[in-house]
Order: sequence, then structure tokens, then C-alpha cells
Amino acid sequence: MPLADVIRQAGISERTFLNWKKQYNGLQAYPHDLKCLREENAKLKQIVAELTLENSRLHDALDERKSKHERYSSSN
Repeated sequence: MPLADVIRQAGISERTFLNWKKQYNGLQAYPHDLKCLREENAKLKQIVAELTLENSRLHDALDERKSKHERYSSSN
């Protein structure tokens, strides 16, 4: 597809396209940056999973302590 058709379909002027091209043409490291972001995202997801599990365990322990306390209080 010719560039002029792409610009027209995007609904931008040729001047806007040239400005964007000038501004963002230096993003040659984009694939590497994307890989780094994906790796960081995977690490953060792992951290969230671990913290969620820890939070669940703490809630379970708290619930267990509450129920023991309630049983003790009701027996006295």
C-alpha cells in the first residue's frame, strides 16, 4: 500500500506524518526495550502472585486465631 494511502487512512496530514517520523525515527532500540519490559512485567507478575499467596495465608492464620479466640471466649 502506498504511503499516501496509509496517511489518508490514518486521517493525518503528510506534515504530521513527517513530524512523527522525525521525532520517533530514533526508536531503533524498540524491540530490545519491549523485551526488557516483558521481562520486568513477568517478574512483577511473579511478585504479585507470591504476595497474594502470602496474604491469603495470613488471612487464613488470622481467621484460625479468631475462631480459636471465639471458642475460648464462649467456653468461659
